[in-house]
Amino acid sequence: MDSHVLCIDIGTSSLKGAVISSEGKPVSFGRIFYSNIKTDGAVWQKALKELISSMDSTFFISAIAVSGNGPTVVPIMRDGSIGIPHLWYESRETVPVGCRSLYLPKIRWIYENKRKEYENTGCFLTVDGFFNRLLTGENSVSVVSDRFVPFFWSKKDITAAGLDPELFPQTVKT
Repeated sequence: MDSHVLCIDIGTSSLKGAVISSEGKPVSFGRIFYSNIKTDGAVWQKALKELISSMDSTFFISAIAVSGNGPTVVPIMRDGSIGIPHLWYESRETVPVGCRSLYLPKIRWIYENKRKEYENTGCFLTVDGFFNRLLTGENSVSVVSDRFVPFFWSKKDITAAGLDPELFPQTVKT
């Protein structure tokens, strides 16, 4: 059985997907446009279902590759629902935290301005981490190499920002 890779790209106006063969050839492709440029996790989840339904599903998928805009923060609540506020990559809701992370300033803003939502959050994900959760059920954040980790988060930076390290999945290499 040939193995294939499901590739998902979360854009600002549409969700694109392709199934790529082991020879590197696209064998199925789909695109779903969003009704609202300022999308949130619920819109993405609906678009993903539509995208997968629109594509040929006769292939054995051995890997998933997800890319998307960032830094976008997607809180997942303790009950598993998609949290609000959903902080889009261009949002100005940030609080300086003294590190290179592009995500922790947004999450610190939630901590300071939306405390109830922060306290009800089960984990914070990046946009690609959110899609990985939808596709696999696992919480993770993918980075392409160790040199990018400072732009996401480390336990040291999370703690220094006064945030709960338990709310952040470990970063894993793509």
